[in-house]
Amino acid sequence: MSDVAIQKQKILGAARRLADRRGADFDAAAVAADAQLPPSAIGRHYADFNLLLCELLAQMYDEVRDLVTKLTLNMPSGPGRLQLALETYLQALLDRPGLRALARHLRFHPQGSQLIRQRVKGFNLMLQLELKSANWPDPAVAARLCTAALIETAVAESEAGRKLPAMRDTLIAYFTAGMA
Repeated sequence: MSDVAIQKQKILGAARRLADRRGADFDAAAVAADAQLPPSAIGRHYADFNLLLCELLAQMYDEVRDLVTKLTLNMPSGPGRLQLALETYLQALLDRPGLRALARHLRFHPQGSQLIRQRVKGFNLMLQLELKSANWPDPAVAARLCTAALIETAVAESEAGRKLPAMRDTLIAYFTAGMA
């Protein structure tokens, strides 16, 4: 691995540690200090500090997606798999306050909002395929509604700082009932 790649890895690792501890309340100087690099190192790799945060947010979203995929990969399509996917996704977001804070912080930044839209679209597509394989009528519409309800549940849980069982149960019951 080149020195440039090692340095970038150190920067992302430091940003991740800070996001996990402080949400989005840190700056390039804090990242450089945590990475034990000179402050100029951040600017050599990222023209804008928010681009570093966008790359970190993408990694964190990818971790959640990969976790859901890993847990549901060998399960047959159906209500059990959909329930596990939804619960895993919600819990993973709840367990990652840094991800939630970065998403809030970057939602109006051009690259941040584009990244968030891409991840929502990808999740919607995964749900669409799941619902289609379960013979839902109009799976594209159902997936869009499920995605919106899932996002709203995640926001409510984030604000509460805990699971909201009634919201989760209602979401899961609605979308798994059509698969029974």
